[in-house]
This record gives sequence, structure tokens and C-alpha cells, in this order.
Amino acid sequence: MQLTPERHSLPVVSGGLTRGFCTKLREACEATGRYDLVCEAAIPEDFLDGIETLGRSRQTLVALSGRWLRDEGLELLIEVRRLNRNALVLLIGADLESLALGQALKLGLRGLADPGTDTARLGKAMDVVAAGELWISRQLLFKVIGMLLPHDLESQTDVWLNLPSLTEREHDVLRKVLEGKPNKSIANELGISEQTVKIHLQHVYRKLGVHRRVDLLRAFSESRPAA
Repeated sequence: MQLTPERHSLPVVSGGLTRGFCTKLREACEATGRYDLVCEAAIPEDFLDGIETLGRSRQTLVALSGRWLRDEGLELLIEVRRLNRNALVLLIGADLESLALGQALKLGLRGLADPGTDTARLGKAMDVVAAGELWISRQLLFKVIGMLLPHDLESQTDVWLNLPSLTEREHDVLRKVLEGKPNKSIANELGISEQTVKIHLQHVYRKLGVHRRVDLLRAFSESRPAA
């Protein structure tokens, strides 16, 4: 973890970014003089320490690797939120499904940037996020809005009624998925391979009458157990 002296500007904490993107981030900070890159972390532990060092209430711009989010799941954003409720997260290189994006927005995500973006455009993204606005394509936002709109209840799969058909291990995998954990984390926690997790998930999809992970998450978020 590299720490630099703090100036009177918006502090920036980066985590898991490539060397090339770190260079662009430093250049974007220096070009405007409005940002102070105080921490460049190569591992999640140093990254979270850097956020905690700045305090819970100070507004902070967080430039986070999408790879880390894929590896750690939304728990990483939850921890960032716990350490600093005023953290504004700019995610670099992540392909989030609509439901995951909706959840991430609740946890402080404010922008999505492509790893290939140039320094000038990165600086603009930082300005937008720092101003409290969103740096996210309209297409993605429309998808999130679509997820939040009411759906036809008659066509909704009653996943709760089909839960008894799952095996104990399938229940374990389902519970981890509903907690927002990626397949790799599920495999590590349950002591099985990622391929086995995928097989269990296919069985869960079939038994509960859904086709994809996002459909599974949506079905449980929109329905409640029958009284």
C-alpha cells in the first residue's frame, strides 16, 4: 500500500487497479488539482485500511477494480459502506447484471468506467461522481429501473413452494447466492469446486423454475413465503 501526503482536496483511495490505470488515475488527479490520491492498494486488506484511516464521515472517492468485486462479491462494497458511509465508488471494469447493479447502487456505487478510458475522460467521470451524480450508461440505468418496476404476479414463479425439492447441499448453495456471493467464494466456503457449484446451481434453477442467476435473485426479492 502506497500512502502520499494529504492536501486540501477530495481524497481518493484506489484498490486492485493495474499499473497502467493507476498511472492514468494519478494523472487525472494531478490535472485538476481537486483530488488527492492518498492510497494505492494492491490487496483488499490494505484497501480497506486506507478507507478506514480517512474516517467514517469524510467524503472519499473510491476507485475500485471490478476484478475484486467479482472475486469478493458485494460484501466488499458492504464493508466499504460500513467503514465510510460517504464513500463514492467508481468501479473500473465490471459487467454487472441489472439486479447486482441495483444492489451496488444502494451500497455507494456511483460510476462504471472502462479500463481503456483515457485520462481526460477518467477525470470527467471523477468530477461527475464527486458531484453526487451517476457515471453510468442510460441503457444500464433503464435495466435497473425495469428491475424495480412491479411485475405480473400471476406469471411469477412461486420459488418458496418449490424449496422442499432441493437437497441439503443445493440449499447451501442457494443461501450463498442469495447473500450475493460469487461462485468462487461459495466453492471456498463449502469446500467444493466451482464446477460443482455450477452443477448445483443448474439443479436449483430447474427445480425452482428459473433460468438464470438474476431470475433467481429477482424471484426471491419479489416474493414472500406463503402464510
